[in-house]
Amino acid sequence: MKTMNATRLQQLIEAYGGNPQRWPPDEREAAAALLSTDGTSRAMLAQASEIDRGLDAVFGEHELQPLQARVLALASAEAVTRQTPPVRRRGFLSQLWQELGGFRLVAPTFATALSLAIVLSNWFDPQAADVPAIDNDLASLTLLATDDEDLLP
Repeated sequence: MKTMNATRLQQLIEAYGGNPQRWPPDEREAAAALLSTDGTSRAMLAQASEIDRGLDAVFGEHELQPLQARVLALASAEAVTRQTPPVRRRGFLSQLWQELGGFRLVAPTFATALSLAIVLSNWFDPQAADVPAIDNDLASLTLLATDDEDLLP
Protein backbone atom coordinates (compact mmCIF):
# COMPACT_ATOMS: atom_id res chain seq x y z
CA MET A 1 0.00 0.00 0.00
CA LYS A 2 1.27 3.45 -0.88
CA THR A 3 1.64 6.12 1.75
CA MET A 4 -0.35 9.30 1.34
CA ASN A 5 0.34 12.77 2.69
CA ALA A 6 -1.86 15.87 2.76
CA THR A 7 -0.06 17.47 -0.20
CA ARG A 8 -0.66 14.47 -2.45
CA LEU A 9 -4.28 14.25 -1.32
CA GLN A 10 -4.75 17.92 -2.19
CA GLN A 11 -3.27 17.25 -5.64
CA LEU A 12 -5.71 14.36 -6.13
CA ILE A 13 -8.67 16.48 -5.05
CA GLU A 14 -7.65 19.37 -7.30
CA ALA A 15 -7.11 17.09 -10.29
CA TYR A 16 -10.04 14.66 -9.93
CA GLY A 17 -12.50 16.36 -7.62
CA GLY A 18 -14.12 15.28 -4.38
CA ASN A 19 -15.42 11.91 -5.57
CA PRO A 20 -12.90 9.18 -4.61
CA GLN A 21 -14.26 6.98 -7.43
CA ARG A 22 -12.59 9.37 -9.92
CA TRP A 23 -9.17 9.06 -8.26
CA PRO A 24 -6.57 6.61 -9.52
CA PRO A 25 -7.38 3.15 -8.11
CA ASP A 26 -3.92 2.52 -6.69
CA GLU A 27 -4.15 5.65 -4.50
CA ARG A 28 -7.70 5.34 -3.17
CA GLU A 29 -6.83 3.03 -0.28
CA ALA A 30 -3.98 5.24 0.98
CA ALA A 31 -6.20 8.32 0.64
CA ALA A 32 -8.97 6.63 2.62
CA ALA A 33 -6.49 5.77 5.39
CA LEU A 34 -5.34 9.39 5.55
CA LEU A 35 -8.92 10.70 5.53
CA SER A 36 -9.83 8.44 8.46
CA THR A 37 -7.08 9.93 10.64
CA ASP A 38 -6.68 13.56 9.50
CA GLY A 39 -9.41 16.16 10.07
CA THR A 40 -7.81 18.74 7.74
CA SER A 41 -7.90 16.24 4.89
CA ARG A 42 -11.56 15.51 5.58
CA ALA A 43 -12.28 19.25 5.45
CA MET A 44 -10.51 19.49 2.05
CA LEU A 45 -12.59 16.58 0.75
CA ALA A 46 -15.83 18.10 2.09
CA GLN A 47 -15.07 21.42 0.38
CA ALA A 48 -14.25 19.66 -2.92
CA SER A 49 -17.44 17.59 -2.65
CA GLU A 50 -19.45 20.78 -2.12
CA ILE A 51 -17.88 22.32 -5.26
CA ASP A 52 -18.65 19.13 -7.20
CA ARG A 53 -22.30 19.24 -6.08
CA GLY A 54 -22.52 22.87 -7.20
CA LEU A 55 -21.06 22.03 -10.60
CA ASP A 56 -23.40 19.06 -10.94
CA ALA A 57 -26.35 21.35 -10.17
CA VAL A 58 -25.32 23.79 -12.90
CA PHE A 59 -24.20 21.22 -15.43
CA GLY A 60 -26.18 18.02 -15.67
CA GLU A 61 -24.40 14.83 -16.70
CA HIS A 62 -25.78 15.16 -20.24
CA GLU A 63 -24.42 18.73 -20.48
CA LEU A 64 -20.96 17.76 -19.20
CA GLN A 65 -20.18 15.30 -21.96
CA PRO A 66 -20.22 17.87 -24.82
CA LEU A 67 -18.20 20.23 -22.62
CA GLN A 68 -15.64 17.51 -21.97
CA ALA A 69 -15.47 16.74 -25.69
CA ARG A 70 -14.87 20.42 -26.51
CA VAL A 71 -12.16 20.73 -23.85
CA LEU A 72 -10.41 17.60 -25.11
CA ALA A 73 -10.63 18.81 -28.72
CA LEU A 74 -9.18 22.17 -27.77
CA ALA A 75 -6.40 20.51 -25.78
CA SER A 76 -5.46 18.22 -28.67
CA ALA A 77 -5.58 21.13 -31.14
CA GLU A 78 -3.30 23.15 -28.86
CA ALA A 79 -0.89 20.22 -28.61
CA VAL A 80 -0.78 19.99 -32.40
CA THR A 81 -0.11 23.72 -32.81
CA ARG A 82 2.56 23.61 -30.13
CA GLN A 83 4.61 21.12 -32.12
CA THR A 84 7.28 22.79 -34.17
CA PRO A 85 7.06 22.16 -37.89
CA PRO A 86 9.96 20.29 -39.44
CA VAL A 87 12.71 22.54 -40.70
CA ARG A 88 12.99 22.35 -44.44
CA ARG A 89 16.65 22.55 -45.30
CA ARG A 90 16.26 24.20 -48.68
CA GLY A 91 13.96 26.90 -47.34
CA PHE A 92 16.24 27.56 -44.39
CA LEU A 93 19.34 27.92 -46.57
CA SER A 94 17.62 30.26 -49.02
CA GLN A 95 16.32 32.36 -46.14
CA LEU A 96 19.82 32.49 -44.62
CA TRP A 97 21.24 33.47 -48.02
CA GLN A 98 18.77 36.35 -48.23
CA GLU A 99 19.50 37.44 -44.64
CA LEU A 100 23.22 37.57 -45.44
CA GLY A 101 22.57 39.89 -48.37
CA GLY A 102 22.35 37.48 -51.25
CA PHE A 103 24.92 37.07 -53.98
CA ARG A 104 25.83 40.76 -54.14
CA LEU A 105 27.21 40.78 -50.57
CA VAL A 106 28.28 37.21 -49.89
CA ALA A 107 30.24 36.55 -53.11
CA PRO A 108 32.70 39.46 -52.72
CA THR A 109 33.17 38.62 -49.04
CA PHE A 110 33.90 34.99 -49.86
CA ALA A 111 36.31 35.96 -52.67
CA THR A 112 38.19 38.34 -50.33
CA ALA A 113 38.49 35.71 -47.61
CA LEU A 114 39.75 33.12 -50.10
CA SER A 115 42.32 35.54 -51.54
CA LEU A 116 43.60 36.44 -48.07
CA ALA A 117 43.94 32.78 -47.18
CA ILE A 118 46.02 32.09 -50.29
CA VAL A 119 48.25 35.16 -49.81
CA LEU A 120 48.82 34.55 -46.10
CA SER A 121 49.60 30.87 -46.58
CA ASN A 122 52.35 31.78 -49.09
CA TRP A 123 53.63 34.68 -47.05
CA PHE A 124 54.77 32.66 -44.06
CA ASP A 125 57.58 30.10 -44.23
CA PRO A 126 55.92 26.69 -43.79
CA GLN A 127 59.21 25.19 -42.54
CA ALA A 128 59.48 27.66 -39.64
CA ALA A 129 56.70 26.05 -37.65
CA ASP A 130 57.96 22.49 -38.18
CA VAL A 131 61.53 22.82 -36.81
CA PRO A 132 61.84 22.93 -33.02
CA ALA A 133 64.35 25.36 -31.55
CA ILE A 134 67.35 23.44 -30.11
CA ASP A 135 69.99 24.91 -27.85
CA ASN A 136 73.35 24.80 -29.70
CA ASP A 137 75.32 23.69 -26.61
CA LEU A 138 72.95 20.80 -26.05
CA ALA A 139 73.22 19.74 -29.69
CA SER A 140 77.02 19.78 -29.60
CA LEU A 141 77.07 17.71 -26.40
CA THR A 142 74.80 15.18 -28.06
CA LEU A 143 77.14 14.94 -31.03
CA LEU A 144 80.18 14.52 -28.76
CA ALA A 145 78.52 11.72 -26.85
CA THR A 146 77.84 9.76 -30.01
CA ASP A 147 81.43 10.34 -31.24
CA ASP A 148 82.92 8.92 -28.01
CA GLU A 149 80.86 5.75 -28.33
CA ASP A 150 82.33 5.18 -31.78
CA LEU A 151 85.87 5.33 -30.30
CA LEU A 152 85.31 2.63 -27.71
CA PRO A 153 86.52 -0.86 -28.63
